[in-house]
This record gives sequence, C-alpha cells and structure tokens, in this order.
Amino acid sequence: MSKISVIIPAYNAGRFLPECLDSVLAQTFSNFDVVVCDDGSSDNTAEIVRGYSDLDPRISYVYLDHVGAGSARNSGMKRVSGEYLYFLDADDMIAPNALEVLYSAAQSYAADVVVARSHYLNDITKEESPIDFTMIDVACDVALTGDSLPSKPFQTFVGWPWDKLFRAEFVNQHGLTYQNLRSSNDAFFVYMALCKANCIVCVDKDLFTHRTNNAGSLERTRSKSWNNAIAAMKVIRDEFSKDQKLGRYWVSFVNWTSHFSYWNMSTLGEGSLTSEVVNAFDEFLSSIDCVGVSFSNIEDAAFMELSHCDRLDSISSYIQLRKRNEELVNHLYSEERELMAEIECQKKSLKEMSDRLSAIECQKKSLKEMSDRLSAIECSRSYKLARYISGMFGIFKRVRHE
Repeated sequence: MSKISVIIPAYNAGRFLPECLDSVLAQTFSNFDVVVCDDGSSDNTAEIVRGYSDLDPRISYVYLDHVGAGSARNSGMKRVSGEYLYFLDADDMIAPNALEVLYSAAQSYAADVVVARSHYLNDITKEESPIDFTMIDVACDVALTGDSLPSKPFQTFVGWPWDKLFRAEFVNQHGLTYQNLRSSNDAFFVYMALCKANCIVCVDKDLFTHRTNNAGSLERTRSKSWNNAIAAMKVIRDEFSKDQKLGRYWVSFVNWTSHFSYWNMSTLGEGSLTSEVVNAFDEFLSSIDCVGVSFSNIEDAAFMELSHCDRLDSISSYIQLRKRNEELVNHLYSEERELMAEIECQKKSLKEMSDRLSAIECQKKSLKEMSDRLSAIECSRSYKLARYISGMFGIFKRVRHE
C-alpha cells in the first residue's frame, strides 16, 4: 500500500498533463501512486497518461464517460489504497518536496488534514503571484486540536482540495465524497473534512502552483452552472442539521453563505445575473437561520439583508457598487505594495551609501593613524639622528665629487 495516493481528474488536459505529471514524478518522496481519471476527454489525454504509465508503474489510467470532476475524484478514491489522499488538478503543479513535507507533517502530528500555501500561475502572462487568503489567522507547524482548531474554518481556509492532504481512513470514516456538480463540487468534501477533523496542521511553505486564466477551466464558464453553488451550500447546511457537533461552526458557515453567494453572483458573465438567479439565491439565503449571528464584515451583513428584498435591480446595483469598492481597495493595496517596494529599494540604497560612508570613515581613520605614526616617527630622536647622518653623508658625497 502506498503512503500517498494522488488523484488527478482530467478533461481535455493534454496541454498541461506532462507538466503536471512531471512535477509529481520529480518528488523527493517516492512512496506514492497516481491515478488519472480521464473524464471523457476527446484530446490526447489518454495517450499522454498511458505513455507515462508505461514508463512508471505507479501511474494508472481510468476512462470515465464524462461524469464531471467531482464524480471523477470519487471514482479515483475507489481505485486507490493510499494511507493519505491528495487531489491534484490536471493543469496544476506541485513543488519537488510537496509530498514529503505533507506526509511528514501528517505523521508528526497525526493529522487528519494538512494544509500548505500556494501561488497562482497566469496561463496567459506566465506571471506568478502569491495566494494570501488560504490560511487566515492560523498558527502554522503545530497541531491544531480541540479548542485550538480554527473557529472559523469557512473563513480561515478555502474550499478547494489541491492545497491539502487528507487521511484516507478519516475520509472513509465520515463518508466524505465530492458532489456530482459541474462546479463547486469540492465545497462539501473540503469544508466537512475541515469541520470534522480532530487535528489539522498548517504548513508555512508554498508547495503548489495553481494555474489561472486557463481557457478550458470551468472557472471561466460558471454562468452555465450558477445553481451548483446553491446545491453545494444546501448539502452543507443539511449536514449541520444531521451532525450536532458541527454547531460550533454555524456562524462561520452563515458568514460564508453570504460571501459565497455574493461572489458567485458578482462573477457571472455579463448579462447572466437574471431574476431567476437572484430569486434562487434569495430562496436559499432565506432558509438560513441568522438569529444571533454576527457577521465578520458589514458587506456580508448588508448582502444577506439585501438578498431578501428579491429585487434584481437592487441586487445588481449593490453588486456593481461593491465591485467598484473592491477594485478601488485592490488598487490602493497595489499602490501600497509598489510604494513599500520602492521604500525598501530606497532603504537598500541608503544602506549601501551608509556602508560606503562607513568604509570611507574607516579609511580616513586609518590614514589619520598612519599620519599620527609618521608624526611620532618624525619627532623621535632616532629619526632626527638618521636625518642628520643622511645629511652629513650627502655633504660628504658632494665634497668628494668636487
């Protein structure tokens, strides 16, 4: 049995799979197996994976009849026997030490879930940028158990699986599976794992590269499946009613439903925010018990309240206003980062100038010491005697020459 099973759902991912699989095979940790679940691809995905599996028996391939990413991951879980599960998207990559670091943390702290940092890779510009919202206000490299577990898991973490390692026995014990949805199929699995875990460990290392602006990504076509977000929130809501132990996270969940609903509506394509969409989200949010719930920020509180008005024009106006505000805030943050970078550059230049001035002062001090030593020598009796003898010798030479 492998220590880690890597499960990769893939749909027409031929352009990215070699880089993805190469990053897995480059691991410093070797006790793993990989299953690529081909979700009915029509490109060369199958050919690529079989080429890799011919060279490395740890890689296996399974073809599925376009069941969706969530069901593809479920199918992968049924086909592996690793002690831990890691879910990797076919267009993403992992650092060479990723599996080693994750496994070491899981073993050291007997963790059910291990989370690490990550960064974006823009598929168009090829620029990389940090993802700074995946582990908010949480201690790293320690075991989070009992009262030390994050009280706001829906805000502390993000509901995607590729920056996390899951203990397989824990997953099976709680019957955790991915939803059969086109998008948002990972929210239930990830958040319920985080809420039900007895121990979580956060690793303060950047181990994952997540590709963005990929034209084939479902992220770019969510308007086709806007109701999937509601389905994801509903199944999580229903789990709270089934498992009373989850009650401590209800406030966190309610806050998330407001923010997640806003995010889904605000990121739909132009013209996709219709009365049907607004009414559906309003119906769901109206089913959420907000009595006694305090919101983390006024924006989410306002959106939760506004969503009950059931008016498309009001929701649309609010979304546009909030988006402009977010753009302004992001612009200010960007300017602040640029200014801080410039200040750091100036500080570095000043430090270099200061070091140079210090070096000059040291040289001046050395010259002063040399000058003082010369003055002392010139004042000494031996120096005066030497000069006298030298002078007499010069006179003697001139007299002799004459």
